Amino acid sequence: MKQSTATKLLLTMAGLAACTIGLALLLWPVTFERSAGIYLDPNNVNLLSELRAPGGLIFTVGTLILSGLLFSKMRWFALQLTTLFYLSYGVSRLIAILLDGLPSNSLLAAMAIELLFGSIGLFFLLKKQSLAPQMAGSAP
Repeated sequence: MKQSTATKLLLTMAGLAACTIGLALLLWPVTFERSAGIYLDPNNVNLLSELRAPGGLIFTVGTLILSGLLFSKMRWFALQLTTLFYLSYGVSRLIAILLDGLPSNSLLAAMAIELLFGSIGLFFLLKKQSLAPQMAGSAP
């Protein structure tokens, strides 16, 4: 599989995942969190606001990642964003495990996917960076 095809596949999966999760967190935070074994008080508007705001951010990140599929000039940025976003989430969950203990299996699965997407993105970035001298004059 060519790297450009693999990059597009990663951007597709990462972008769709972020959009889906972001939208669910923005519009249906109580139901979404319940799927991970987290039970929220639907009357706690302060907590709901604190959950909906990152949902909007996650959805926006997903749309920016997907934009790398539509606009070739956005692909490098989308790959960087995928790497940063997913590795930061995955590493933060690792830190949470060290500080708080093991979460539910669904959150462990989320962490594994986040670390996988982020690591693949980092691999592609590093591989592309090593090709940069050969591609003199062209954007990565």
